Order: sequence, then C-alpha cells, then structure tokens
Amino acid sequence: MLDDSIGLVDIIRFFIAHRHWIAICAFLIVLGAALFLFTRPSVFEASATIQVAMVDAEEVETPAVLSEKIKLPLYFSKSTLQSCARDGKPNDSDTLAGVLKTRVIRNSPFLNISVQMASPEQAKACLLSVTADIQTQQALLATPLLQKLQAKLDAVKFKLKVAEEISNFLASQGSRIQIGDDKFAAAAMLLATSTANNHEIKTLRLELMELETALSAINTNHASLAAPIFSSPMPVGVQPWLVLLLACFAGVFLGVLTAWMKSVWPSLLAQLRPMR
Repeated sequence: MLDDSIGLVDIIRFFIAHRHWIAICAFLIVLGAALFLFTRPSVFEASATIQVAMVDAEEVETPAVLSEKIKLPLYFSKSTLQSCARDGKPNDSDTLAGVLKTRVIRNSPFLNISVQMASPEQAKACLLSVTADIQTQQALLATPLLQKLQAKLDAVKFKLKVAEEISNFLASQGSRIQIGDDKFAAAAMLLATSTANNHEIKTLRLELMELETALSAINTNHASLAAPIFSSPMPVGVQPWLVLLLACFAGVFLGVLTAWMKSVWPSLLAQLRPMR
C-alpha cells in the first residue's frame, strides 16, 4: 500500500518544478496592479472644522441641522459649484452634497467637513468656498436676532438716559427740602420718587450690561473656521506598496493553484474514464 501523505520534500519539489509558472502568474498580477495604480487618478483630501454662528451664546442652528441643510439642492452658490468642479465641469448641488463628508462633534458648536479632489489646492479652494456659503447663509439667520437684541439695547439706553436725567433733576430739587417745610408731603413724595427712580436706574444698568455682554465677541460671532483648513500633500486611499504586496501574494496563490490543478487534472481524468 502506497503512502499518499505529502511531505515537506514533496512541497519543495512542487515549487521547484513549477517555479517558472508561479513567477509568471505573480509577475502578471503585480503588473496589472501597477498599471491600475499608474492610471488611477490621485485623490487628495482637505478638512475644515466650522463653528456655527452664535447669538447671545446660542447657536443660530445646530451643527446637526447644518449638516443636513448643506445637502439641500439650492444651498450652495454657483461660484462654489465651480470651485468644487471635477474634470473642469461644475458639480450640481446634488453631486457636491454627496462629495462633502460631514461629522458632527457632539456637545459642541463645531461641524467637521472634508472633501476629496484631484489636487490639494483644489480641495482647499473648494472648502474655502463652502465655508463662505455657510457664513452667508448663517448671517441671514443671525441678522434678525441681532437686530432684535440691538433694538432692545437701544431702548434700554434711552430709558437709562431719561432715568438719569430725572435722577439729576430730583437730586437738585431734594437739596431744597426742609424738614419743617409746610410742603412736607410733597417732599416725601419727591423722596419716594427719587428712590424708585434710583432703583430703576440700577435695574436698567444691569440689563444694559447683560445686553452688551450678549452682543460681545465672546457670546456673539459669525460662522467661522475653528482652525485653518488642513490639506494633506499626500494622496488618500489605498497605499501603493500595500496594493503591490497583496498583488504579489495573490499572484503566487493563483500560480500555485493553477499549477496544482494542472498536476492533478490528468489523474482526475484517469479516475473518471472507468466511470463512463
């Protein structure tokens, strides 16, 4: 009875016998992968983190809402579609919305946007134009809120000015009050009015301070870049060395498999003939 087990020596002999075929298969697969890498256009990525517009420390719209709004067909301007054009042809809004990748940074007013283009410069220019459109759209949302706060601030300033003028007048009249004056009741009313007016002045000054703080640069600002746009000079995607390495392994495997099939095929045919 023959021993059908395969030893290390048999494997080595197999590789030596079919080394040319295995090398040809590996070479052809690696060559195909190299041609793929050579003809495949390079893709570069740029990313930006945008802080949404704030009014009185409140977002005019949340980053999640902004992430959805930039997918709308008419959100971007024609100049942005031109800046983000591919192959010299302007993108339509639907295509650009699919190209842009967004990531909402939780519990913060920031939205990360990235885009891939044929060059680092084009990717950066595209994001700059996208950011400009976002700033324009959010400025439209912030304008009525700012106008409302500014009108309230102007009204408080006017009330405070009037109250301070009244306070000065009452102070000038108070200096003439005599305890023994026959018009003591009028003097008491004047004193009560002065006290109430002083309280109103304090209230208005506090309200004025709150409104000025709300409109300060700390609590109110336009949509802006949290950091400069980052555009990597290295292309993104699968690394060439990894593709070639995998292609080499695939070529060796294919060569071994086909060589094995060629070696066992005659014996399989010989076993099948008596069955016919």
